[in-house]
Amino acid sequence: MNNLDGGGYAIPPIVDDTSRALARTISTAWVNFIASLSPNGAKGTLLNGLVWPTYDLGSGGGVGQNVVWSVEGAGSYIETDAYRLEGINWMIDNGLTVFGN
Repeated sequence: MNNLDGGGYAIPPIVDDTSRALARTISTAWVNFIASLSPNGAKGTLLNGLVWPTYDLGSGGGVGQNVVWSVEGAGSYIETDAYRLEGINWMIDNGLTVFGN
């Protein structure tokens, strides 16, 4: 966690300032979540105004939203979590039968 110098790696995986900034942001989000149950922390934002949304099935067409971490293009962004919709629906329909209550 927050291993910006790459301790333990033969070749450090984080070598540029953009990647270092993203790594700091992710580490800060983990600490914020542990301390306050919100990765956004006291400022209410993570990175360049990005707000990690509460996972809510009522938003985004009933599938929720996630943060996509990226150093490429425009950087990190929020996307609709539709790529695992089939699996989520299967769990909703079959979870109690398969795993009990």
